[in-house]
Order: sequence, then structure tokens, then C-alpha cells
Amino acid sequence: MTDNKTIIYICNTDSALFVFRYPLLKALTKKGYRVIAIVKHYKKDDNIYLKKLNKIGILTHYITPKNNSIVSLLYTIKFVIKIINRENPIIVHCFTHSANFLGVIASFCSKHRKKINIYLSITGLGRVYTDNDFISKAIKFLLNIFYLFSFKKAKIIYVQNRHDYIYFEKKGITNLELTAGSGLSPEYMEKLLVHKKSKKEYLKQIGSENARTIVLLPSRSLYNKGIKEYYIAVNNVAGLLPDYVFVHYGMSCSDLKHGWNSQQINKYLGKNIHYFGYTENLVEIMAIADIVVLPSYREGTPRSLIEALYLDKFIITTNSPGCDEIVYDNWNGYLIPPKSSHAIESALMKTTDVDLCTFKGRSKKIYENKYHSKYIVQKTLANYFQEG
Repeated sequence: MTDNKTIIYICNTDSALFVFRYPLLKALTKKGYRVIAIVKHYKKDDNIYLKKLNKIGILTHYITPKNNSIVSLLYTIKFVIKIINRENPIIVHCFTHSANFLGVIASFCSKHRKKINIYLSITGLGRVYTDNDFISKAIKFLLNIFYLFSFKKAKIIYVQNRHDYIYFEKKGITNLELTAGSGLSPEYMEKLLVHKKSKKEYLKQIGSENARTIVLLPSRSLYNKGIKEYYIAVNNVAGLLPDYVFVHYGMSCSDLKHGWNSQQINKYLGKNIHYFGYTENLVEIMAIADIVVLPSYREGTPRSLIEALYLDKFIITTNSPGCDEIVYDNWNGYLIPPKSSHAIESALMKTTDVDLCTFKGRSKKIYENKYHSKYIVQKTLANYFQEG
């Protein structure tokens, strides 16, 4: 490795970069590396994560795409090439499909292309790999071609679950490396838990003071997150479980082709069935929940479930890629088939026959053995700098 100590990270948003890569960013700056972030900027006046990134020494450049046109894409590529040419990084590491595409093309077209070490992270295959419409199939085809081209340019392509690893391995990509998600830092979690909520006060606040068991859905209202199946299921069992309360936190979906908006969700709400939309600190709600449910069709490795492991929660999730590695069926939760409201109902009803306290310590043990951020930080730094 040369004396140059500049590294560029390309990511969809500043929030995703900070939340998912904080331990890695902190480790790099501690080692004296100059880290530059290139991220898309969606909210013109929202600079909360810019301040957080600046605080740990990350210089951030924002891309503000005007639209989805080819002209806008070419402008963005030119912008990133300019930064790479000026900064002369030793490493360019990209996260998510769109950032991977941008980083590979810009690095390959830069004047430093022969010296840059490119790392790509596939944080989940996404909706195009689960949907069967023509556009999704076309994008999937193009992405597969892109990764076949990219693996010859990239040092390593990281994937987050064994299903994705096997999928790309069968496509002929050989420089894959498996990571257990993006890692979760205890330091990050404990900062979010400084002001702990009282379960009793929370139940009173939401008008469900007679409930004893809180079931949390921490998810955007997308079809591929199992939103439809979840609400059908909880409506069917709520009357049978009067001491349970079902709470859902996450952004609604304005595109009705892909999910539900708040008006559609409201049709399924009732006495002990609540939807609260997006919250800045979901962890403090999860801390007082008894059961965490995520009936997703496919994930990379769901961050919300890693947080549930850290908080030692009983988890109900699907045996789909990315979710099935979080739960050991009947040990720290239940694994159920995707796209089945009946399976969610059955799993919820089964929880009435067990003492959830007997499962304590199990989810936390999985976190400590597999999903602690120290593992991915050690692995990534070893790959960057050939350490250990």
C-alpha cells in the first residue's frame, strides 16, 4: 500500500452510510486515513447526517440528480470522475447496486484507474430480483451483466447472505466474500438507548394500557416486506389475543404498485392495532417490545432484525434469503414461509403457549457471535491493507 491515505466511499444516502458503516468509518479515521463520501442528496434542508459525518472526520460530497434521464446520469458520472481524479484515492468502496454501477464506471474512466482498488458491496438483491414484471426482469438481466463485468475490475464483491453468494457464484463471479450484514456497533445502539421508554407509560400513551405483550413490525409498507400478509394476520388474531398490542413503525409507500400508503393501512387499524409511520429512533420502541415480526420476501441482511438480536428479542420472520440466517427456528423465534398471512397468524398464536422469558439470552448470543460490528471491521480492514 502506498503512502496515499485517501479512501472514497460511494453510497445512496448519507444516512445509510452513517448508520450502516459508522464502525468502519471510525476505524479508518482512527488509523489516519482520509475518508471522502459521495452520496445522493434527497432532502435539501436536511443536514443532520452531514453533521454526524463531519464530526467523525468524513468529507462529504453530495450528488443531486435532477431526474432519472441519461443526461442526468452522465452528469453524475462526470461529477464522480472529477472527484476521483482530484483526490487520487487508493480505494473506492461502493454500497448498493446504483452506487456500485456509478463507482465502477467512474473509477474505470478516471486517470487513476490502474491504481484504484475497487470494492463493491451488494447489500441485498432488491425488488428487481423478487418481482416478475418485464422491467424488473430487464433490470435484473442488466445487473447480472454488470456484475460479470465488474468482478474483473473489483478486488472483492461483498454479499450479505449465503443465498446471494451462491446465486452470483453460479453466474461465474469468483471474487465474492460473505459478510454477516453490515455489522452493528454496541456503542451506536447504546447511544440510541440513553432515554429508555417505560413500557407501562408507552402502552398508556397509545391507548392500549390493558395490553401485556407488544408485537412490533419495524418495516416500510412495501409488499415485499410482507405488509399485506401482516395486516391480514393481525386483524384475524387480534380478537383472540386481547392482551397483545400490534405496533407498526416505518415509512408508508406512495407508489401503490409496490406497497401501501397510510390511507390503505388505516383500513386495517383497530383498538390494539396501531400504525405510527416513521420514527427517528426505532430502537427505543424495539427495546420495550416483546416480539419483533418481519415477514419479508427477501433481504440482504435486515438491519432491524440485527437490532432485535442485540436487544435480545423473540423474532418471527420468514425462511427467505437474508432472514433465515437470523433465527434458529424454535430457539430464538419462529421461521415461517413468506407470502402467508396464515403462517404469521399461527406463529403469533404459538407464542401464547410459551413463556417468552425462557428464550432470554439466545438472540443476544447470536448477535455477539455473528453480527457484532468488530467482525466486519476486522475483515474489511484486513482486505484493504492485507493485515493479519
